[in-house]
Amino acid sequence: MTELLQGNIEVKSKINQYAEFIVRLPHLAADEQKTEKQNLTTELTTNKIDEIVTEKATASTTISSVQTEKITNRAKNYILVIDDNTELLWMLKDILSDEHKVMTAEDGKIGLEILKKEIPDLIITDIMMPNVDGITLTKQIKGNKHTMHIPLVILSAKNANEEKYRRT
Repeated sequence: MTELLQGNIEVKSKINQYAEFIVRLPHLAADEQKTEKQNLTTELTTNKIDEIVTEKATASTTISSVQTEKITNRAKNYILVIDDNTELLWMLKDILSDEHKVMTAEDGKIGLEILKKEIPDLIITDIMMPNVDGITLTKQIKGNKHTMHIPLVILSAKNANEEKYRRT
């Protein structure tokens, strides 16, 4: 996807401490964005999402039998998308909803409320949000025995030059 947008990815990691992925994409004009969004819609198939969900379901992470039963008895996998950008939230829902049940939340606080009632198979979240930001949200999800197994895809509009990322 990064190559399609003529961007690049930089990876930094320290064993047993952190992994940092920096994705740089060029700024596109409005018409170019519409075209790219349409191209991404066709390119961003649910295959990668299915891959992540399948890996999660077969991972050696210990999940309670109740949660495992919930996951395997569903006709569609649940994906929770958390973002305060309404346009992006609905675009992701539109792209993913053919193959997955998509729940949405406008901020991390609402996302955490949903997680009390539903255990999704995947969470896609923004970093910069009101109320509960993506970093705090991630810490709470990974610190909870009922949600720590859920894979996270973290989106950010931050520029590495604007602010150093906090390592968690």
